[in-house]
Amino acid sequence: MVLGPVWCDLEELISLILGEQGAPGRFEALLSFWGEPFMARSSGQDVPRYIFHVQAQSELLPRLRELERSYRLAGS
Repeated sequence: MVLGPVWCDLEELISLILGEQGAPGRFEALLSFWGEPFMARSSGQDVPRYIFHVQAQSELLPRLRELERSYRLAGS
């Protein structure tokens, strides 16, 4: 099952997509940064130039899950 996106204004200049990969509870993320020098111009609008694949064993993943959870709770 795929959950719909949660759109919200971020205080941080990042965007992320979290998803379970393989075994239940094993998450991975796609992470992008907004603002210079991380942006590219395409069709008249700014888009992320780099998208980072954060793998399940990364030490960054618990922080990203915590960040996502806090925005979900704030949006409820």
